[in-house]
Amino acid sequence: MPLGTYNLSAERAGYQAVEGQGQTLAFANIVIEVDKKPAAITLRLTKCASVTGSVTDENGLVLPSANVQVVRRVIADGRARLIQTGGSSTNDLGEFRITGLSPGSYLVCVSAIASAYQQRDSQAYPLTCFPNVTDPAAAQWLTLSPGESRHVEFQMAPVHGIRVSGTFSGASNGISMQRIDPAGFPQYSMLPLELDQKTSSFEARGVPPGEYRITANFQGVGPLMTSAVQIIHAGTEDIRDIRLTPRSLPTISGTVRMGDTPETERPVNCNMTGDDSMVVYAFGSGRFSQAVPMPGEYTVTVNAAPGWNVQSMTQGGVDVRDRKIAVGPDAEPEPIDVVLVQGGGTIEVSFEGQAPSGAMAKLTLLRHAFQGNDWAVQGQPMMASTSGKMNLSGVAAGEYLLFAWPAGKEMEYLNPEVIEKYQSFGQPVVVREGE
Repeated sequence: MPLGTYNLSAERAGYQAVEGQGQTLAFANIVIEVDKKPAAITLRLTKCASVTGSVTDENGLVLPSANVQVVRRVIADGRARLIQTGGSSTNDLGEFRITGLSPGSYLVCVSAIASAYQQRDSQAYPLTCFPNVTDPAAAQWLTLSPGESRHVEFQMAPVHGIRVSGTFSGASNGISMQRIDPAGFPQYSMLPLELDQKTSSFEARGVPPGEYRITANFQGVGPLMTSAVQIIHAGTEDIRDIRLTPRSLPTISGTVRMGDTPETERPVNCNMTGDDSMVVYAFGSGRFSQAVPMPGEYTVTVNAAPGWNVQSMTQGGVDVRDRKIAVGPDAEPEPIDVVLVQGGGTIEVSFEGQAPSGAMAKLTLLRHAFQGNDWAVQGQPMMASTSGKMNLSGVAAGEYLLFAWPAGKEMEYLNPEVIEKYQSFGQPVVVREGE
């Protein structure tokens, strides 16, 4: 081997890399030096798991083209979420096989479209999860070991389905209908809609009970896109005369001021997190404006330049640093005014104990909230090497909890219940101006 630094990795079909101690154990860094033999390396892979099964209708007949999905709980960006991690459609024998799953716990759910005959008879197949329950909250988790294959069987039972119909104004680029309940559950595949551009009408048949979001997109003036959003509850009665009228998307807007200077000295990122995450960007003028595609409640955090801190963040004279900002479909939210100041203190961080060479850790700083007794995240998590020291400078004066965890793991730091449970693992820090 020529002298130099190399990355060595291993992969095999049906296997995945093992995660451990903040590192991926199927990858390694090697340094080839003169007259020095590299240390022996072990790359570890774990065998993937799989789920197989079948889907039949109420009469025990096979249901081809049913959509089977597996759902896993993951932690990302400080929040726990349920996400779809695999899926398959049943074949002509009503059978399915989902492979390449990491060891862990999963929900398995299936959805199917009723036949045209069933739709005419006002029948529909509801979302069904293992073990044959139509309420996802009652579903059981399947725990899969490395290399394990589990077999599950579904028997879909039809329920009363309704018709949903309405009209739209202007030329629509597309209308979709998606189930949005229960809250936090992955939004499953779109229900088929019949769209008639000549009469500007739409219709969906065989809609099972639940909460749905109907979204229509329209081409606006120039490159701008307008939309219409309608939330409906499907029960036992048909829903008619829905009217989708295009309107401009609501926007979150405001200004960022650095001290008494009316204009910012440099751009500032303001992160918005909620049902849909986005980043609004304040330009040199200090103004920002970001269209919000979906109504909801959002939290705005500001990532200021080093040495700058948020002195205040107000909306309509109300401090919103630890409040959610409501964005509705019809009204523009009031502008947000952010004021930054220079100063703060410095936190020096070091790590004790044994850690693999080159291991990395994630750090997050939680400050005592301005409203209530909860802890609020201060900026985004930072990466640090466990073999050295790190300085967090420009931290605003206040009370904080500092957490560290292996870079290969995730922490649910935006969940107050988790913080309360693991508060003793955090390092309490009191920051004073200039210290």
